[in-house]
Amino acid sequence: LIETSSKGGNLLLNVGPMGDGRFPQESIDGLKGMGAWLRVNGSAIYNSRGTPFVQSPVRVTSHRNRLNLFIDEWRPGALTLPALRTVPARAYLLEDRALRLSTAASSDGVTVTLPERGPGTLSPAVVLEFNETPRVGNA
Repeated sequence: LIETSSKGGNLLLNVGPMGDGRFPQESIDGLKGMGAWLRVNGSAIYNSRGTPFVQSPVRVTSHRNRLNLFIDEWRPGALTLPALRTVPARAYLLEDRALRLSTAASSDGVTVTLPERGPGTLSPAVVLEFNETPRVGNA
């Protein structure tokens, strides 16, 4: 879902019943898990566009004044987004909006500092909010 969304696509989940009309438990469990993840992180997926980056260390979806970074493997410390030329006004985890993350600009792009402890869930979303549409690239 994240990879498809980051490329500007839509994902169709196809589950079907068994011969006796029941759905396989694996399908039910998978859909429940995706539903739980989307309840927390859905705003980073719904109505989003693909990544504005040619290359990025993480999967990214975008909205007009927002970038959503999906962290596959939590590594505390600096996460640099190359070619990001606009400094975010706010950075936070969707799972914990009260936890503000620090950002800094450099000639390499913008760095987001991830805290020592991650949220412990699969692919948490970090949100970067901007006061304008973020600029990505050399211009």
